[in-house]
Amino acid sequence: MTIPGQLFTAAQIAHALGCSKQNVHQRLAVVPADGEQMNGGNLAKAWRIDSLPPTILGQLSDKAKAKRYRTVADLLREPFNRYETAIPLAEIAPRALESARELRAAMHAILPLRNDSSISAEELAKQGVEAYKRELGCTISARHWRTLLDRTIDRDNGAEEWSRLEIYVEENPPSISSRRPISMARERGLEVLESAMTTVAGVSAVSCTQKIYLWTKACDELRSQVDSGTNGKKAKRAIVKVLLASGLFGAGKETIRRNLNRQWAAFQVNGGKLLDRRTTRDQRIALSKEDQKKLVARSLDCGGRVSQALRELRNGGELSEATLTRTISNPVNKSYVPASIRREITPEVNRLMPLHHGEREHELRGPYVPQDYDRIAAGQAMQLDDVTLPVSFWEQDPESPNGIFFGRGQWILAIDLRSRMILGHALHSAPVYNMRIVRSLLLRVHDAFGLPETLVLERGMWRTAKIIKGDELDICHTEQGLREFDITFRHRTRPCGKIIERVIGLLQNQMERLPGYVGRDERNDRFERVQEQIRAVNAGREHPSSHFLSKSDWLRQLDQILLRYNRERQGGKLQSSPLEAWNTNLLPEGTVHLGSRARYLLAHHKTPVKVQPSGIRLRESLGGGLYYNEITGRFAGQRMLAWINPDELEAITLTSLDRRDGPYVVEKAEALAPIDASESELARAQTQIAAHNDYARTQYRVIQDQLARRNFRPLLVDRATIELGEQIE
Repeated sequence: MTIPGQLFTAAQIAHALGCSKQNVHQRLAVVPADGEQMNGGNLAKAWRIDSLPPTILGQLSDKAKAKRYRTVADLLREPFNRYETAIPLAEIAPRALESARELRAAMHAILPLRNDSSISAEELAKQGVEAYKRELGCTISARHWRTLLDRTIDRDNGAEEWSRLEIYVEENPPSISSRRPISMARERGLEVLESAMTTVAGVSAVSCTQKIYLWTKACDELRSQVDSGTNGKKAKRAIVKVLLASGLFGAGKETIRRNLNRQWAAFQVNGGKLLDRRTTRDQRIALSKEDQKKLVARSLDCGGRVSQALRELRNGGELSEATLTRTISNPVNKSYVPASIRREITPEVNRLMPLHHGEREHELRGPYVPQDYDRIAAGQAMQLDDVTLPVSFWEQDPESPNGIFFGRGQWILAIDLRSRMILGHALHSAPVYNMRIVRSLLLRVHDAFGLPETLVLERGMWRTAKIIKGDELDICHTEQGLREFDITFRHRTRPCGKIIERVIGLLQNQMERLPGYVGRDERNDRFERVQEQIRAVNAGREHPSSHFLSKSDWLRQLDQILLRYNRERQGGKLQSSPLEAWNTNLLPEGTVHLGSRARYLLAHHKTPVKVQPSGIRLRESLGGGLYYNEITGRFAGQRMLAWINPDELEAITLTSLDRRDGPYVVEKAEALAPIDASESELARAQTQIAAHNDYARTQYRVIQDQLARRNFRPLLVDRATIELGEQIE
């Protein structure tokens, strides 16, 4: 009969070996169980020690010997004890805890692979080193990484509690407890060191000056102890323990001991003075002005790479002998640059690189005038900007290939600067917007909220598109007309003055879950499934409605996003919803509303045109189309001022350039089908053409008698002939 105490389950064996229970089950798959044991209320297979395979038994023996167990059975029977740090986590220095968190993140994906037989030890170590570099930012050897892995597994002791921070903390971690080193110094009679530790109580890290001060006090303490007859080695051991407990000099006891010996030797040589050599770096020999200029200039041409600049100048023999003596002609790493030269050159290269790119880049990196938007009222200033939204959509468009527009289009947004409230928006189904879209947006904002005292627009594209001017005749027609109502214009040339871009960023955060989202940086975001759908649509294999929103659906989604933004409480300086901020801070005297009599200043775009013999043809950016009637026939060949309402393109208005003659209405010619046009459509078109041509015909008849010379010979007719004619008449 088998004694129950001599049977051990796979879980017990796994705890002892520091591996997973599944791994032990795989290794015992061909070994018959010797019995069963209760484990967590369930019966589990169990084996005697002498039934275990030699490999498992050998590993258990090594573990028992390393952990000083008398027998393997004692190791297996020993209740599991969780690893705990020497000092509580709450008293460990923050930098040590942060290192433990980074190590835990680096081990997170590696630990589950340790029992995977398909991955070799070398490959596992390689992945571990890469994960360590990615999380901690530095490179370690594979041997060091295996040491960390073994330490982590050993501390876990088979519990597989990989989220516990304690198993990743370094040995002898630094403490933030201010009482511990002070009390230790007091217990050992180290009065000088006790006073020094009091000055840095509660500090988790010290500066170079503070560290030199503590080393000096430690040497003062050592000298005091030696002078009083205390054994020097004993005094050093006491001082090292206090410095180790402070956590300010690292976690290695042996390292602190060596540093104390080195500082003590320097302390004796320099007559009781210690100096941090890092504070004397500026006293080293500096580069010559000529070499410094060459290195800075070449670094700028190399994109800021000092290593490449030094290598090229050294190989080209352009550096002085004094500088060459400070470098290595054949370094192991071709990019090696002495730290002293890099410290001298890099700041100047970084300072001049923006200017090397251009004046604007240099100004953008420089200081700027801060702005306080709380000093203006809601409705006082409005800002407009355009953006290509990160969502692709489609709509029926006869002028596009295959009759469908598919893309991201252009979106224009208008916000109030004080409240950040969105006043209006416009979505244009084209890669670029035109002035008609912006004018329509301004008109809708005017009708709903009125116009502010100031329109803040981006300099460059807006002026190029002549949105501000409103026409190509003269900027004064629209801008001066609006200035009569106290509306002024401002331009933003720097990103810090475009607060609307922050609002656009907040709105784009709400678009990531929508169909057709391609990312704000489509080339680098790489939404592969969406890109595959886009390629299928562009190739004609699928209709865009299979995966993407139509323009009407996309506009409904946009309206919901904008409505939610206007009503949602915002953070930062606003601390309220944009709608609340608008209502609370609205301009006391109100916004500008032009009324029905002056509304045309915004509603109509004005452009000088030459009336052609075929009428007036508008360019596509203004809506396109051919316009003619009796008015165009009358003014054919003359330059007139055309007033165009982008929302009502069925007709345009003509005046003379000085606006004294007119206005006259000219209807748009309806485009007919090349074949099968109805009789009524053709009759209407012929009537419109006839009206255009009638003026010329009438004028021709008026002057027709003046076209040819007349010279008649007198003819003698008798009286009887004349009387006969009169009777006939």
